[in-house]
Amino acid sequence: YQRKDQAPALHHANHPPAMKADAPNRRVFRHYWKECIGSGHALLATRADYQRAFQEVINDIGIKGVRMHGVFDDDMSVVLPKQPYDEAVRKHGGKVEDDGLAFTYEFYNVAQIYDYFLSVGIKPIVELSFMPALLANCSHNWGVDDTAPRCETYMHYLGIVMPPYNNPNATSGQKTGYDLWEELVNEFTKFLVNRYTVETVRDWHFEVWNELWGMPYTKEDYLTLYDRSFKAVKAVDSQLKVGGPATMQCQYTGDFVRDNTVRDNNGKITTQNFDFVSSHLYPTDPNCTYPAPRSGEIDCFANTIKDGVDAARREGSTSPFFLTEYNAGLSSELLNSNLASAFIFRNIPLLHDHLDVFSYWTFSDIFEENGMHSSPFEGFNYGIQTQQGIKKPVYRAFELLRDAGGEQLPTVIRDKSEINPVDSRNATITAFSTVQVKPGATKETIHVFASNYAPPHFTINNAHLKFKLKIDLEANENQDSFTCDPTAIGRLIDEDNGNVVAEWEKLGKPLYPTATELASIKAVSHIPEQTLQVTQNYVPANTTSGQLAYIECFAEQDMKTFSAMRVEFTLAKK
Repeated sequence: YQRKDQAPALHHANHPPAMKADAPNRRVFRHYWKECIGSGHALLATRADYQRAFQEVINDIGIKGVRMHGVFDDDMSVVLPKQPYDEAVRKHGGKVEDDGLAFTYEFYNVAQIYDYFLSVGIKPIVELSFMPALLANCSHNWGVDDTAPRCETYMHYLGIVMPPYNNPNATSGQKTGYDLWEELVNEFTKFLVNRYTVETVRDWHFEVWNELWGMPYTKEDYLTLYDRSFKAVKAVDSQLKVGGPATMQCQYTGDFVRDNTVRDNNGKITTQNFDFVSSHLYPTDPNCTYPAPRSGEIDCFANTIKDGVDAARREGSTSPFFLTEYNAGLSSELLNSNLASAFIFRNIPLLHDHLDVFSYWTFSDIFEENGMHSSPFEGFNYGIQTQQGIKKPVYRAFELLRDAGGEQLPTVIRDKSEINPVDSRNATITAFSTVQVKPGATKETIHVFASNYAPPHFTINNAHLKFKLKIDLEANENQDSFTCDPTAIGRLIDEDNGNVVAEWEKLGKPLYPTATELASIKAVSHIPEQTLQVTQNYVPANTTSGQLAYIECFAEQDMKTFSAMRVEFTLAKK
C-alpha cells in the first residue's frame, strides 16, 4: 500500500496478482468486464421478464452494454415481402424497385429493443446476424413448401446461417446476393442513426456475424460478408465503429487484421478496415482440454486469449480487442457452481492489460439456443441468473466486483514462510487488490479479491490464507500515523455460501418452484458478511537492510476449493 499523494504516476505494468500489497506503485484499474454482457437472441429483449432481469444486472453489477444474436432473424420481421404476400417474392431471389415484387425493411421490433436499452443507459455491441430467409432464398417450411431450398439454421430459434442468394437470372439493375445484404445493413444503420442520432450510434460497435456460422473464413464467404457490412455501415457515417471476426476459440485474429489492412509499397500501413478485433473463448474449448498442448496450464484460458491478441498486434492492429463471448465453461454444472466465481476472480487481473471488453455469456437463462427450459438448473443454462431470477454464485462474484477501486495495488503471494514468493502460474491461489481514492478523504477502503481455482482436471486443495496490508512509513511518520479498523469484512463464495443448487436439491428439485420455494432458494443466494479480526503490528526501520519502518494489518480466513472471496480493509490516517 502507498498513499495517493506519494504514489508515482499511474501506469500499466504486468505485476503478478498478489496477497500482500507491498510494492511501491499503484496503477489504473479498468472495470472492463462491465462494458458488455451477453444475451439470448434479439427478440427475447421484448419480454417483460427479460427487461426486469437486465435491469438487475445494471443495478447490481454496473453493466454498461449488451450483445445478442439474431437482430436480422425472421422472428424480428426485419425483411418482409410487400403485401399482399406473393410466393414469387422469395422465388424471385432479388429486389426489383418497380415490378411489385419487392420486399420491405421493417424495424419496428428493432426499435422496441434499442429503445429499451437506451432508456436504461445501455450501449449495444450490435451483432449483424443472421440471414433473413428472403435474402437467402430458402424455406423454413420444408416438406410443406418445397419451392425453395431448406433453410440451413442454427439453434432453436432458427437463425439462418447461409450467404445471401445470388440470383443467376438477375436482370440489369436488379440487386441480388451481397448487394442485398449490403443494402439491408445500410438501411438498418440509417434507421438507427435517424432514430437515435449519429452522435449516440457512434458510441456503439457493429460486430459482423458470429463464429463464422455457415460462413467459412475465406475471401468468397466471411471476408466478403465483412467487407460489404463494413462499407454499408461506413456509408452512413465514417465514424461508426465496425469490427470482427467474432470467431470461436480465438481463431483468425491475425488473419483478419492482415486481410483488412492496406499497406504501401514500403510495407507501411495506409488503411485498416476495422475499428476493433473480436473473438470468443471458453475454457472447455479444444484449446484447453486434453490432449491440447496447453491443457496442462492452469491459466490456459488467459494465455490463449493473450495469444489471440498478440496475433492481431503482430499484424499491425492497434485497435481495441473485444472478447465478446466467454464463461467458465460450456457446462451447466460448472456455470451453476461456485467454480465460476473463482474463475472470474482469477482471470480478471490476468487479462486486464490485454482486453478492452470482456463480455460474459450470458446475463440470464432467459435464453433459447436449445429452447426455453423450465427447470432452474437443468438444460443449457449459461446465464448468471436463472429464468426465475435466482442469482447464481457467479452473479454474486460480479456483484462483489462492482465496487472494486479504480486503482490496483501491486500484490504478491508468499508461501507459509511469508518470505518466498509463489509462482502464480503453478498456484491455485491468486489475488489482486484495489483501492478507491477519494480526494481529501482521511480513510481508504482496500479490497482484496482472492481465488482458489484450477480447471476441473487439476488437483486443488483447501487453503488457509493470511491477508496482509503493509504500509511503509515516511521519516516523519510513526506507528500511530495509520490505523486499520479492528475488523475486516469478508464475503466468501464457496460450496457453503451462495450454493443455490444445493438448496434447490434440498427442496426436491422442483421443476416449477412455488413462490415459497423460490424465496427460499433466493435467500440462500445472498453472500453473508463475515467479520474478520484484524491484527496490527509496527515494524521499526532496519538500517542495515534499508527497510523503512512499516505498519502491517492482517486477517486470516480458510478458503475451500473453487472459492472466491473479497476482504475489505479500512485504513485511516491520523
